[in-house]
Amino acid sequence: MGQPGTICRVLNVGGSDKSIPLPKCFTGWMQDLLDIDPGVKPDVLCDARELIKLPPRVYDAIYCSHNLEHFYHHELSRVLAGFRIVLKKDGFVYIRVPDLHAVMKAVIDQGLDIDDQLYLSPSGPILVR
Repeated sequence: MGQPGTICRVLNVGGSDKSIPLPKCFTGWMQDLLDIDPGVKPDVLCDARELIKLPPRVYDAIYCSHNLEHFYHHELSRVLAGFRIVLKKDGFVYIRVPDLHAVMKAVIDQGLDIDDQLYLSPSGPILVR
């Protein structure tokens, strides 16, 4: 990634907080946090559906963890098109989404209902829904 001696840039889409560690492959990279919430003081205040309005080919990678599942199915193509615009030609996207099979297994095994708490995260309770 990038030219020798240059620092690679990753756009963390919807990451909420720069103190949350990124995967090890991004060690030493410059991180720009993109978020829709001005309260988290993102580097890029933007809805991921509007990435197409940002300058093209700026980032060596995009990291998107537990964000895509918040969009409606018909909005995903717009979000992914934005990824393609801001990503350099030789860049890559690292996406994490919930493992629905594991969630449904836990629901069955624990006898949970749609509004029950699946687990408690540092951000608060995560419900089945």
